[in-house]
Amino acid sequence: MWRYDKSMTIMVVLLSLSLLAIQTVPCLAEARDLPKKPRVAFVGIYFEKTPESVQKQFRERIETLLRSENNLTILSREEIAEKLDSEQIQQALQSGKSEDYRLLAEKLDADHVYGGNLANQSRDDTRVLLVGELIRYDRDQGLLNRFELAKYYGQIGPELRTFKKEYIQTIVPKIQEKKTLWPWLVLAGVMLAGLIAMSLTITKFGAEGNPGDVETPEVP
Repeated sequence: MWRYDKSMTIMVVLLSLSLLAIQTVPCLAEARDLPKKPRVAFVGIYFEKTPESVQKQFRERIETLLRSENNLTILSREEIAEKLDSEQIQQALQSGKSEDYRLLAEKLDADHVYGGNLANQSRDDTRVLLVGELIRYDRDQGLLNRFELAKYYGQIGPELRTFKKEYIQTIVPKIQEKKTLWPWLVLAGVMLAGLIAMSLTITKFGAEGNPGDVETPEVP
């Protein structure tokens, strides 16, 4: 007759711990495998003949596009001001040269530096026509990427969405899910050990017999 044994309790506890590991360990493994967030700096836009209100709104829109990506480390205006003076920034924005942007990236220890230069070329005083370029400098490759822009400010939304898709989202690191196999191997091992323990327990009690059964000697 089979009886309950302490080994059953141990097996249940081990099975529970294994199931818990299957749920939590993969998550921890994925967290360790997260790629490094690129350091990004937006140093501003050089404007010509553009109303101050439009300049302010445009800068804020670019900052919003960058900050909408959680997997980027965006340097604040204060951090940029601590390491760069306004003349350095102004020179890079006006020249649009790779060498000037490289110096900014090195001083900021940034992986990517965004900037640009735009001029209002509208002949209508009631409208703003922004013509110029937005720039992304990639420090590792030493590349200066240019996004040409020629649009009335009131119609610039689609252009900014294209800029985000092609010049911001392309530097966001991709997170790949990584499944781990070893928790399932642990579970299989625990189950096998439990089956062996049960087998030994049943065999043990089978060999001992039922304590309530007493053999009656034959009477001669």
